[in-house]
Amino acid sequence: ERPEVTIHANMTPARAIGGDFFDFFLIGADRLGFVIGDVSGKGVPSALFMAVCRTLIKATAQAVISPDACLGRVNRVLASEGVPNMYVTAFYGVLDTLNGEVTYCNAGHNPPFVLRTNGSVEPLEPTGGMVLGLFEDTPYEAGRVVLEPGAGLFTYTDGVTEARNLADEEFTTSRLLPCLARCAGQTLDVVIRRVGDEVAAFVGPAPQADDITMLALRYLG
Repeated sequence: ERPEVTIHANMTPARAIGGDFFDFFLIGADRLGFVIGDVSGKGVPSALFMAVCRTLIKATAQAVISPDACLGRVNRVLASEGVPNMYVTAFYGVLDTLNGEVTYCNAGHNPPFVLRTNGSVEPLEPTGGMVLGLFEDTPYEAGRVVLEPGAGLFTYTDGVTEARNLADEEFTTSRLLPCLARCAGQTLDVVIRRVGDEVAAFVGPAPQADDITMLALRYLG
């Protein structure tokens, strides 16, 4: 219902219960939070840990606007619980719907791509940051990018780039990047569908080994 932004996402779990997650939510009247994450492991334990992470991030975001402060607080809570062998990679951003500025923080997650209005695709400037849930005192840094009206962000989990075919070759960002460039000007549902189609065509009959999740956002001005 917000005319300033459009969002589309898709998730294909490798099993009946997945460990990937995404979410988006308003923070006040003019800020939109969005997050994508990937929990270690598979099955029910990962799904339960995923639900906790998603809830923590969303709840913390309402009180802490800065993405680095938000993920820092979430990390301290998860690490203090000390769940053995469980952690989560996450990318969390906040879009200012008044001017297109996105502040973001990356906790060990795949770097998103910026889809520019001229059709170019560029990786988002990295900020570093460790996965959530391992060490309580891990520092996190925020980054910033300004989206001109019509520009967007494409986020994804490693199930996309690490999808393997029968020859045990990975899809990799070297295939993802030109795929995004070919459809960067399309609607977001088309962008995500085409990426999914190219991954499926590359993998062929090989079984899906990991959850495949994508979330794309476009600032409309």
